[in-house]
Amino acid sequence: MKLHTHLIAVNMKIKILNLKPNSRFHFGNISVDSDTALADTDEYLHSDVLFGALVSNLSQIKPQPKIESFIKAFNNGNILISSAFYCIEKTALPSNDLNKYLFFIPKPVTATSIIDQNNYDKIKGIKKIKFITNTTLKINPENWKLKNSIGIDPKEYKEINDYALPQGNFSPKEEINIAFYNKISTPNVNIHLSNKNAGHPFVVTSLQINDLSHFGLKVHFYFLYNIKDESQHANFELATQLLAYNGVGGERSSGYGFIDGVRDAEHIPSYFTSPDIDEFQMTLSKVIPENKEELSNFSALDTSIRGGRNSEKGPFKKVRMINEGSVFSHNVVGKNEELGTEQIRYGKCISMNIPQMYSL
Repeated sequence: MKLHTHLIAVNMKIKILNLKPNSRFHFGNISVDSDTALADTDEYLHSDVLFGALVSNLSQIKPQPKIESFIKAFNNGNILISSAFYCIEKTALPSNDLNKYLFFIPKPVTATSIIDQNNYDKIKGIKKIKFITNTTLKINPENWKLKNSIGIDPKEYKEINDYALPQGNFSPKEEINIAFYNKISTPNVNIHLSNKNAGHPFVVTSLQINDLSHFGLKVHFYFLYNIKDESQHANFELATQLLAYNGVGGERSSGYGFIDGVRDAEHIPSYFTSPDIDEFQMTLSKVIPENKEELSNFSALDTSIRGGRNSEKGPFKKVRMINEGSVFSHNVVGKNEELGTEQIRYGKCISMNIPQMYSL
C-alpha cells in the first residue's frame, strides 16, 4: 500500500520541429564500422544526437566560453532534453485547440510481456510497434489497434478517422492509413576517398516523411525540454532555431535533414509535466545511469552501444546506453559521459509515469 506520493512540478515545454512532407532524414545506427552505419537508419532523433546538434549549432555563433557554459548546463541538469519523437498536427484546427497535436511516445519495452503467451499473432504484431499515444498506454496491449509501426487506442483512432473524413476524398467505410515515414534505400558511390573504398558502391537508407495532407494531417518531430538556468535560455533558443538553418539527420546539401521551422507547443499535456517518482516510469531519452543504484532501479531495459568511432585523435570510448521505453522505479537522473576529446555523450533522463501493468 502506498502511503505517500512525490509529485514533482516540472517546467517541461515542447519544441515542435516542422517537417515538410516527403523530406528525408538519415539517423544512421551508430556503428564502429562507419560503412554499415549508412545501410540503416534509426526511426527518430535520439537525445544524445540532438544534444550534439545543439552544441554544434551554438559553436558556429558563440565564443568558446559560451559553449563551455552551455555544455556545463547540460552536464549539471540545468538543461534537460528528451529524444525527438513524432507528433501529428491536425491542420484544420486552430493553434490554440487542445487537440491540435497528437503526441506519440515510445512503446514500453515490457509491452509484449503483458500479452497472453498463447496469443502469438498479437505478440508478433506488438513487437513491430515503435510508437504509441498516452491514451494507448493506459489500455492492455492486446487491445491496441496496430497500424504500421503505430499502436493506438481504437477509440482514439476513430476520433482521428472522424476528423479526417471531411478533409479528404475517401469513403466513410475506409479507414485512414497513418504512417509517419517510409524507409527508402538509395545506391551511392564514393568518389572523393583516396583509400581502397574509393569508387565502391554503398547504400544509404533514409526516412521519407509521409504526406498526410489529404487527411488534414501533418507529421512533425517534437521533443521535451526543461531549462532551470534562465541565463541559458537565449543560448538554447538560438541553438534550436538554428536546427532549421543547419538541419539535422543528414546534410542539407545532399537533400537530407530539412527542418521547416521550430516553435513551442502552446499546450503541454499534463502527463509530461507532473511525474510521480513513487510510480513506475518510462524513459523518454537515452540514459547513462549515474551509478549502480540507478541501474538497479530499472526493472526492464533495452540498451545500445554508442561511441567507438575512429577519429584523427584516436578511437573514442564506447558506452552502453539505456534506450527510450525502458522501465524503472524510484528516481533516475543519469549522467553525461566524455568519450574522448570534444566528444560528450548526453545521458540525462527525462521520463513519464506509466501504469503498473508495465512493471514486469
